[in-house]
Amino acid sequence: AQPWRIIFQADPTFAEELLAIPESMMSQENKELYMPAPQQQSKDGVVYTGYRLPWTKGASVTLTGSIGHVFTYKSCPSTCLYAFDFANGTMFDIKAAKHGYVRYFEDGYANGNTTNANYIVLADPSTSPTTYQVYYHLAQGTIPAALRVVGAEVVQGQFIGKADDTGYSSGNHLHFHVHTTPNSVWGNSVDIVFDEVSVNGGRPRTCSESSAYPDYGSECISGNRYISQNGDVAPPTGAITSPLPYSTITSPSLNVGGWMHDDTAVSSAQLMINTGKAWTPIGSVITTTPFTQEINLCDANIPDGKFFLSLDVIDKAGKVSTDNQGLTELTKAYTCPALPPVCTPSVNQVALYTEAEYQGICQVFDIADYSNLSSFATSFLDNTRSIQVGGGVSTLLYPDVDFGGTYELFQDGDSNLADNLIGAYNAASMKVISRINPPEPPVLVLPDPITTTLNLNLSWTV
Repeated sequence: AQPWRIIFQADPTFAEELLAIPESMMSQENKELYMPAPQQQSKDGVVYTGYRLPWTKGASVTLTGSIGHVFTYKSCPSTCLYAFDFANGTMFDIKAAKHGYVRYFEDGYANGNTTNANYIVLADPSTSPTTYQVYYHLAQGTIPAALRVVGAEVVQGQFIGKADDTGYSSGNHLHFHVHTTPNSVWGNSVDIVFDEVSVNGGRPRTCSESSAYPDYGSECISGNRYISQNGDVAPPTGAITSPLPYSTITSPSLNVGGWMHDDTAVSSAQLMINTGKAWTPIGSVITTTPFTQEINLCDANIPDGKFFLSLDVIDKAGKVSTDNQGLTELTKAYTCPALPPVCTPSVNQVALYTEAEYQGICQVFDIADYSNLSSFATSFLDNTRSIQVGGGVSTLLYPDVDFGGTYELFQDGDSNLADNLIGAYNAASMKVISRINPPEPPVLVLPDPITTTLNLNLSWTV
């Protein structure tokens, strides 16, 4: 026997349970007295976009109801004005209508369970406020294991489960709506539109609904069957068309042109640069294709010599391009004006910098031995690119911790360690010592006068 359950008017299934009471126990007139107030149309006019029908691309599924939740079968009249029911007689695959992150899920109830529903709810922080996509009546055990984790990312078009009849349902179908109620599986539905739906500005309606309630959408698709275009499969791509590969750049400005492509829609792209250490973003986010963007190499502290450009592309499903799109090798041959150092060491101090030309993050060091350059708020272990040396000290840089390896002596600063014995990003330990006074250059003492018959004995002092 089923256990007794108490259902309140605030519960999302109250209307369904009320309507399920046999007529012999409560008349329809009495039921109407207790029905929740129907949800009203939103007054703020906000419409949320970017959704696609939540099943496989190219497949046809029947809309069994939308505003009928409120006006006809009244299954959730107080919260479901903008909700949709879809079915095709099968346990069809459900695909994410939009990018999001798993907020809630349940898929442990057996198929056919009329009391408890399986579901998944995706949070979409790209909207303001955050919206929550509700996928209800899922089949048991069909949510992928990777998505049974709160916070898991889901891209548009990704498989998230199968339709079934768990919960208050008379057959296999998907209930879908979007709400903005935080910390709740269910909430008042908000107005959304589907990209591929051509009627009512993207709002599906059954033909009976559009005929009976034209103020909520007077158009419908014959047979109420809607075809999804929700099938983003391939990652986005892109290319850099200018400058040409292996070009030499002889000015501070670099004009970069290129394009982006995706099998559904591109969201944005970011130019990336690598001067020999790691890929880092350069320039602003790109949102149009084809594109052109001007980059100031001096402002970005790009050193002379070889460097690489590439493109990271993101599509509207959240997929990111693979490899290095548009990989282009270039050479900078322009000496930028010197920038003022970001640190100022005193006569008895040394300053290390993470970038060339005394830029980036810096730290000043007093006379002492530093056996491991990683033991600071900013690690300079394999992270030193330039050095300033005060007039009262000398510096020994070692390639290994604890003063291991062949050191290099610095009496003066060096704006770029890349062409030094120690090399760029290779120092691991350091000694700052009082200034070493180098010996005077040797002086040859020659006899006077010098003739062609003179035998010379050379001697020198140090």
